[in-house]
Amino acid sequence: MNLNRREVYRSGQRLKLTPTAWQLLETLLRAAPEAVNRQKLEAAVWGDRIPDSDVLKVHMHYLRKTVDSDFVSRLIHTVPGFGFALRENHEQG
Repeated sequence: MNLNRREVYRSGQRLKLTPTAWQLLETLLRAAPEAVNRQKLEAAVWGDRIPDSDVLKVHMHYLRKTVDSDFVSRLIHTVPGFGFALRENHEQG
């Protein structure tokens, strides 16, 4: 992930992200491998504006589809009752 150029690659393949997906991924990356709660992710993207309840879910679905769908191992993990984490495996933490 090149933060200055706003580019992200996985296995040498450049991934195309929307600005919202980029913000979510950057927030997860900066915290990795620790989990990020939903409120922090929402604040990173929408600031003080509280989005509708399913907006984050929809954007995380898109981000997962872009980052994980063509690969055997997943990088984005749901932490039940908390939020999401970016890590190479499904360790708790």
